[in-house]
Amino acid sequence: MSDSLDTIVSKIKKLLSLATSPNAHEAALAATKANELLVRHNLDMQSIASGVDSDLDDYKNSMIYQKPRLAFEAHWVMQIVQTHFFVTVVFKSARRLTKNDAYIYIVGKKTNVQVATFTFEFLIGKYKQLWAEYKKNTHSHNHLKGAYYKGLTEGLHNQLFERRRYVEISMALTVTKDPLLEKMVSQYHRQARYTSLPTPMQSDQSVHSCGYQTGRNLKIQTGITDANKKKELK
Repeated sequence: MSDSLDTIVSKIKKLLSLATSPNAHEAALAATKANELLVRHNLDMQSIASGVDSDLDDYKNSMIYQKPRLAFEAHWVMQIVQTHFFVTVVFKSARRLTKNDAYIYIVGKKTNVQVATFTFEFLIGKYKQLWAEYKKNTHSHNHLKGAYYKGLTEGLHNQLFERRRYVEISMALTVTKDPLLEKMVSQYHRQARYTSLPTPMQSDQSVHSCGYQTGRNLKIQTGITDANKKKELK
């Protein structure tokens, strides 16, 4: 399986180099292909592994977040990563035992964990950036942030569901649930919980709609880079 991991990482790195192109169309196409590649990779691995025992060493448990509290954006981003990147996201709280009380872990196959981790980091920053821009342009108050994030998340969900469906149809395969993933989560985390989406403090249809349209058009530039060389692609 190490060869498969090396191959997928190499391909995504090549796509990322294209995503830095000053040509907007070429950059957007490369970013989209990088996301589709992960779906195709999981379909390929699923087909290969059919009837064959999976290697437990292919799985990884990675702590990706350690803060005094859980950022508001993290609630929404965790749902995106959990739903679309073939991993399980686990939230733990230290209950004031240490100065860092909020922890997020990602469990899954190594390739998926790597891609999901960079996607999580990218989206946390992107959510903050998009809300700041929207707030500045519309003079909206912070109590509408939840309505904007709700629309943003729904738009992004729909875009990624459509992308996965396109790949599944083109390959005549359907992604199925990894039977070992739940077992691995239980092995790594005996006590774990999952955060639900917060209820927006105030609902506003126009704010929600703007967030939704932004999410529909948002390009997730998924990255796998060498250690300490992570960068956000624009």
